[in-house]
Amino acid sequence: MPSPAVQPLLALVAPHVGGNPTQYVFERAFAHHELDWRYLTFEIELERFAAAVQGLKSLGFRGGHCDGVFQEHMLASVDQATDTASQVGAANVVDRNGDSLIGDNTDGAAVLAAMKRIGTVAGKHVVLLGAGRVARAVAVALVSDGVNTLTVANRSESRAVDLANLLTDRCSPTTAIWSADFLPPPDVDVLINATSLGADPKDPTMPTSPDAFRPGLLVVDVAAYRARTPWLDAAAHRGCAIVDGLTVFLEQAAISFQRWTGVEPDRRIMREAAEEFLGF
Repeated sequence: MPSPAVQPLLALVAPHVGGNPTQYVFERAFAHHELDWRYLTFEIELERFAAAVQGLKSLGFRGGHCDGVFQEHMLASVDQATDTASQVGAANVVDRNGDSLIGDNTDGAAVLAAMKRIGTVAGKHVVLLGAGRVARAVAVALVSDGVNTLTVANRSESRAVDLANLLTDRCSPTTAIWSADFLPPPDVDVLINATSLGADPKDPTMPTSPDAFRPGLLVVDVAAYRARTPWLDAAAHRGCAIVDGLTVFLEQAAISFQRWTGVEPDRRIMREAAEEFLGF
């Protein structure tokens, strides 16, 4: 266990770190809250990932994040995993507990927290686009929070069914085939894009037609670090409430900041840092 006199260290370990604002956001928040902590970024190859995690442990890091494909490999590299990480099959956060490293997944918790800043999700009908890693995390969080009806829409029906089967002990999810002309049921309350569409600013492809939008619908796009996508712009234009990927990222950062330091971070400072880094 690191000595209390040693400056607490955190890290991001990722295959590609270009454009990732995490370190900048954390360092700005540390300075604002007058915390003598440091956050470092390491870009490594997949074959070195397990050794890197053990290196963080040996060097006394208090915790950290991993990104991209590393999230699936984190579970095999830590000493323990939370129930959430085990259910999702991926961990994006690691915490130190004594001499052990514990993997957790906060993707779903961050989306849920961002949505709750607009309104409750318990008892709602949610349509979730996608059935990959992020979608699994979001689905687990939604069902745990009491979502009444969940429809999983995915290009591959088999993957949608696999995700639905993961949740059947707590709800009765339905599945649908997702395509560009997909329209959610008329009684849907929340529409979430957890696919890769929208992540690339150069790709104008929308996850659904704008005909899917109506006033009163909550539309969420988890595209990392994107403040607004064309899809969200179209949703806002049609009277929908929206949650963007940058807000989700900041909620995720805030969750980690609080769990590690015990301090509730100033989200305004974190957003200003992220927007400055990303050039918004």
